[in-house]
Amino acid sequence: ENLIIVSALPTSDFVAVNSMQVVTFTNNSIGANSYLWDFGDGNTSTDINPIYTYTSEGTYTVTLTATNECGDVSSTQSVSINSMTTANFVASITEVCEGGEVQFTDASSDNVTEWLWIFEGGTPAFSTEQNPLVTYDTPGTYDVTLKVTADSESDQVIYEDLITIIGVPTADFVVSIDDLEYSFIYTGVNGDLFNWSFGDGNSSTEVNPVHTYDDYGIYTVILVASNACGSDFLIKEIDITSSISELNTITDLSIYPNPTNKLFHVEMTLSESIDLQMQVMDIHGRIVHKESMNNLGGKVSKSIDLSDEPSGTYLLRFINGEQVKNRKIVLQK
Repeated sequence: ENLIIVSALPTSDFVAVNSMQVVTFTNNSIGANSYLWDFGDGNTSTDINPIYTYTSEGTYTVTLTATNECGDVSSTQSVSINSMTTANFVASITEVCEGGEVQFTDASSDNVTEWLWIFEGGTPAFSTEQNPLVTYDTPGTYDVTLKVTADSESDQVIYEDLITIIGVPTADFVVSIDDLEYSFIYTGVNGDLFNWSFGDGNSSTEVNPVHTYDDYGIYTVILVASNACGSDFLIKEIDITSSISELNTITDLSIYPNPTNKLFHVEMTLSESIDLQMQVMDIHGRIVHKESMNNLGGKVSKSIDLSDEPSGTYLLRFINGEQVKNRKIVLQK
């Protein structure tokens, strides 16, 4: 007898189990003696039960072709490749002037579907947009937090002290005095660069300069403080008087009217007979009036005419040898 063996076409079937980007394929085909897997990304395999790693996220159509002597049969499945859910982002700038804007761009994994941003010090303080634009109005250093969700997974990233907001500088200073040596101490905020003018032709770019004046007088000191966000300036008049040579012979000193538009009247009492020189100096140290008075004692009255001088603040000085008494007078026209 002759036996006739009838063979059937194979069946093609498989199961795909993925762990992030690694997929384990289990071949459940029947009656095949060779296999060809097409992973949908241009790569193939002839293994029975291949394990394959995808390099990119996405959805791929996988085809298994099962073959025997009677022919071949194919089956297909869609495989979704998702990497681990990770939160990340970039900021367009990390140092900005107060009132400035920062663009935040999501750099999380591709499978993320929801975003929750927390912006310390920013407006808005919260956002669910993928790529929000945030305004910062108050100087300081601030954290930024991003929480993301993908399916049942979530992740969070916090960048501490990421955003620095620089305030517009303010110009202010105090003065520490040692006779003609003046220490200028910056008390403003946010200044990075400094330009001091001491009113006697000298200047400095130090933060806290020390300057020695050559003579007593009234000087106009100007401070300009600046940074990348702007500048501010302050003008102060410094009345430099001797701290060690006060002229105490003059008592009951009266100057009136003060301010005046041209003529000052001076009345004083001298406790003993002395020689006096009377000077008037402008804020630049220029002597605009000078007269000598000899053998003065008791009550003395004098007048000073400044009708030819411009409005401003002047220093009236009474000098006897190395002793000095100073008074500020104001001319208003």
